[in-house]
Amino acid sequence: MKNLKLKHLIQYLTDLETFENPKVQFEQYQTDPKVAGELLHNIMIDTPEFETKHILDLGCGPGILGIGAAICGAE
Repeated sequence: MKNLKLKHLIQYLTDLETFENPKVQFEQYQTDPKVAGELLHNIMIDTPEFETKHILDLGCGPGILGIGAAICGAE
């Protein structure tokens, strides 16, 4: 989805459900939707084969980077 605008990606990510009560002892930190959107958008633009890549989000958060990558067209 090379034509996906950054503002639309950030809006999609902002609309995702997140932790209501993150547990610090489990290091459940949420990546800010604007930060995640800018990171993914830059990778998508700079990586011509992005849509053919398999993305694995191994964080302890709600999966915003993995979901964002899927929105951007990654496998």
